[in-house]
Amino acid sequence: LIGKPMESKTGELTAAQINTTVNSIGSAFDNEPIVKEYNVVSGNVNFIKTAGKTPTDDISRIYVFAKVMDPTSAVKEGEYKSIQEYSTALLQRYGLQARRVFANTGFLTDEARKFLLETLQRRLDISKIQYDQVSKEYQRQIDDAYAGKARTITNYQTQSTQPQTTQPTQGGTYEDYLKAIGQ
Repeated sequence: LIGKPMESKTGELTAAQINTTVNSIGSAFDNEPIVKEYNVVSGNVNFIKTAGKTPTDDISRIYVFAKVMDPTSAVKEGEYKSIQEYSTALLQRYGLQARRVFANTGFLTDEARKFLLETLQRRLDISKIQYDQVSKEYQRQIDDAYAGKARTITNYQTQSTQPQTTQPTQGGTYEDYLKAIGQ
């Protein structure tokens, strides 16, 4: 289909128009905040799954935890300290800090590491649901472009939030939107 010009009829797109539209949709997908966030969260969670028990691994866990909980901000020293304090019980933390200096061992308990990883995994699971929803909608737009259909308004409703109708709900065209708002 790409590379061969289509006959120009009302409502049909040429191969060049389809290619331009698909490239535009792909670029918009790459720039979606949810897509960027998912990539940050996924990469960091996968990194933590392979981390060991050294002090630098524990420091990485704390920074990753803060980053995953708020992927668009920089981790500040105060955030790091708060996470460290809550990751390990106060008594254990003081004992482990002294041991860490001499034995080069991590300062988080195995239980704290487990809790951090479980929380990070839940955060990744939620991000994945959002990512998949956006990906499905962009794929629909690409499929519509290849079929020569006009672009429609993005429909981000999940199956559970869509109104119950006898026919599937689709986003309207931009022209429908303009009519609906009186323009």
